[in-house]
Amino acid sequence: MGAGSGSEELYDLGGDHPQFDTKLEALANAVEKHLSAEENLEFPGLRETMSPEDLMKLAGVLETAEATAPTRPHPATGESGTVNTLAGPPLALFDRARDRIRDWTRDNT
Repeated sequence: MGAGSGSEELYDLGGDHPQFDTKLEALANAVEKHLSAEENLEFPGLRETMSPEDLMKLAGVLETAEATAPTRPHPATGESGTVNTLAGPPLALFDRARDRIRDWTRDNT
């Protein structure tokens, strides 16, 4: 989900907005549909056409991408692939540090 995605819209609305719950439900449904398509269509197709070695390489690439992806929307980065490639890893580090501070504060106060 890129710029203009449901998660960005939710982030901009904030949890107190009257439409937040409706928009959250719509996003959850879209994510469920996406996951279902991956599990039922895309992944079986990959398993049929790729060798086990290539599947392991792909899994490594996906794990790296996930580890370097931001954990929240950053609308200021826009939709440029180049900007997102350059900004993604530093933003991901910042997001993960922020998440850990939030979790530590929640667990220790």
